[in-house]
Amino acid sequence: EEVVEVADRVLPGKAKAGEPIKRSFDEPYEVQEHYVEEKMSVAMPQLALGIKLDPGSDTGSRPTAEEKIITAIVTDCIIGTTTELYNKLLDDGYISPNLGAESFSGPGSRMILFICDSKDPKYVANTIKERIAELKKTGISAEDFERTRRAHYGLAVMDYNNVDGLANWLVVSYFQRACIYDDLEIYRKLTLDDVNEYLRGIDEENASLSVILPKE
Repeated sequence: EEVVEVADRVLPGKAKAGEPIKRSFDEPYEVQEHYVEEKMSVAMPQLALGIKLDPGSDTGSRPTAEEKIITAIVTDCIIGTTTELYNKLLDDGYISPNLGAESFSGPGSRMILFICDSKDPKYVANTIKERIAELKKTGISAEDFERTRRAHYGLAVMDYNNVDGLANWLVVSYFQRACIYDDLEIYRKLTLDDVNEYLRGIDEENASLSVILPKE
């Protein structure tokens, strides 16, 4: 009781029961370092290229389902397994087949991340950034968008065949106050303009490259 009394007296403002707690985060928009490097016991160099995004006005929020879907489609159009860039880098031996991309979010920050093994991490990272800059000028083509959207839609439909995954999805949807079929509706309504607008908001120079080199 004494601790609670002191806390009530010292701590600023106290939320009423049932009232959401408002938090603010001071995460800067710019990356802290553009390049970091470590040496570890790995067979070949590994890279992780993170591009920091604008977290938006509500910096404490999480990305919506629509944002996650758009991010996945955009990264696939940049360097997915069906792109010319991916196959050229793979054929030239610059990347391994495990190249992947994902989105990450935390309090006050959002980013997209490209990860793979590479014999020349800096070259691959610069090539990805150049591709993003190129696509921002030309825009993702309608053909590439539609092919990628349909592929992701098909994968989403396949997820409904996984009973264990579906049960987990129901729990997550409940706490997010969403419907397990919302993603399908998002894929149906998603447009090329939505995707290109998101792409234009990516600053490929606001990036950090993390490289793991083999120990000598």
